[in-house]
Amino acid sequence: MTSTPMTSTTAPLIGRLPDTAAGARPDPDALYEAFSGWAADQGLALYPHQDEALIEIVSGAHVILATPTGSGKSLVATGAHFAALAAHRAGTGGRTYYTAPLKALVSEKFFALIELFGTANVGLMTGDSAVNRSEERRVGKECRSR
Repeated sequence: MTSTPMTSTTAPLIGRLPDTAAGARPDPDALYEAFSGWAADQGLALYPHQDEALIEIVSGAHVILATPTGSGKSLVATGAHFAALAAHRAGTGGRTYYTAPLKALVSEKFFALIELFGTANVGLMTGDSAVNRSEERRVGKECRSR
């Protein structure tokens, strides 16, 4: 079985980014609808805390989501990556970091983000290595040891 590498043009979530004029802030409603539509197409019904956090994120608020393991924080983080990438493409900002204490989790999330956003848009930094480390990478990951 051969696999096709994900690129910025073939990654499924990239195709959902709403069109935004250069220099304009992405429309929060369009971002929310695009991301929640993608989640629904994946068979993922948003929990109330995910829905509330995503509304805040696409509206430009900073969010700290403290919920139990397995409650969907990574889906909210993916929504934050989506919103940041939309802002970056419009030239109005946009950078996110996904932090995790374990390298195994970081590697797993790194490859999952590549599938969603394409190789050119994802970087990985750990205490001892870096992949796609560039100022142009707007979706990134960092691993910190305790």
